[in-house]
Amino acid sequence: MKRFALPAVAVVAAGLLAPAASAAMADDYTPHFDSTPRYVEMKPSDGYTETTEYKLLGVPEGTTWKLTGENTIRKKGQLFGSEDKCEDNPLGARLNNYTLGESPQPGENVIDFDIRVCFPDGSEELYPQKITLTSDDAFYYNPNYGKTVTADPGQTFAVTPTNEFDAELPTNAKWKLTGGDGWNAHIDQTTGAITATVPKDTSRGTTFTVVSTFADGSTRKSTAHIANSGKGVEAPAATQPAPAPGPGQSGSSTAQKLALVTGVLAVLVGAVAFAWPQLQQFLPQF
Repeated sequence: MKRFALPAVAVVAAGLLAPAASAAMADDYTPHFDSTPRYVEMKPSDGYTETTEYKLLGVPEGTTWKLTGENTIRKKGQLFGSEDKCEDNPLGARLNNYTLGESPQPGENVIDFDIRVCFPDGSEELYPQKITLTSDDAFYYNPNYGKTVTADPGQTFAVTPTNEFDAELPTNAKWKLTGGDGWNAHIDQTTGAITATVPKDTSRGTTFTVVSTFADGSTRKSTAHIANSGKGVEAPAATQPAPAPGPGQSGSSTAQKLALVTGVLAVLVGAVAFAWPQLQQFLPQF
């Protein structure tokens, strides 16, 4: 029996046609979250927004994921999700004003982070992610007039607000001032600064209330407290008592009383004269 050796070219061709090992799922998919800018509602009493949730997209059924353990509590975008093990849970995200680094700014805020994705075939990979959040103008701006200001009676003073957060207060806000009756107060429509004068005749302080309306219509309410030192207060002029009646002015004069009595008698006599003809028929005849 003869054996024929295969040409070298045929051996190489056979190797090229051999089935390749199947690729890992981590190489075939691109996990991601929705990148469309998303509005998150502000919480007026807090420095952060409501939390919104994202579902992981672009992965096969049975895929799980986890955050990488980066601490985002003091970052402009706070992220919430499993950090210990891969799970099939949504990503929670919100904007945060209490940061140690970059703070959120009006408009779109891009948040970059990484996640580790665990596929059903056992493969896993680290993937960069990006989401975009935005909120009301009032989320970024919270005018604060600071501590109580003390002024003297008659003194003119001014208090200017600063933003409680990092962004500069806008110059296109509308400011409405109430309170401080009698203090000749007004508010600057560019800076929100309050200028007023303490009345000279009072030692009491006052509180101003300011409503700020921003370009998108959202609002904030602030207060400015003013204490009065009372130094140099002018006492109000004493009320002068009415002069005592002079002679002949004490009560009703005798002439006035006599005129009153005479008038009453005249009315009575006139009434009797008018009714006399009718009264005669009821009188006895003699």
